[in-house]
Amino acid sequence: DVAVRRVTRVADNYEQDHSIAGRLILYGRAFEEIRKRPLLGGGHGMSIQVLATDTDSPTLVTLGGVDSVYLTIAMRMGVVGVGVFLWVFCAGLWRAYQLFLNTKEERVRLFCMVFITIYAALLVFGIGDATLFVNRLIFIHATFLGILAKLDMEYNPIRQVT
Repeated sequence: DVAVRRVTRVADNYEQDHSIAGRLILYGRAFEEIRKRPLLGGGHGMSIQVLATDTDSPTLVTLGGVDSVYLTIAMRMGVVGVGVFLWVFCAGLWRAYQLFLNTKEERVRLFCMVFITIYAALLVFGIGDATLFVNRLIFIHATFLGILAKLDMEYNPIRQVT
């Protein structure tokens, strides 16, 4: 019921939903910065400033990213960075899929199924949230990609070295 009310409110008048309106404002600011340096972005120190009106006195707030991993990466590393990010994820997904098809080891197949499910969902989730891709959480992704690469070398008959 809560979800239906929220979707209805957004469809009817998104300007009354401060969360949606705030995101749209931030997305617009992000696009402005991306247009300035579309190819390589503004670097990891890239930030945007917006007026926060949800406090007693409006204040200027500096943010290092927005609620979209793709827009945040594009601001910092441009189209090249987004391409590399997607290549790493899609290469991992493809490798997991190939390993799933080519191995008979059940625990490896289970890992591949979980990997594909979670990482496909993360690619979609990243459209509206950057939380799972920032700070130290990126080391979790690197660990899972490393495990996948190790399993692929051990169990994929195409890649096995004799």
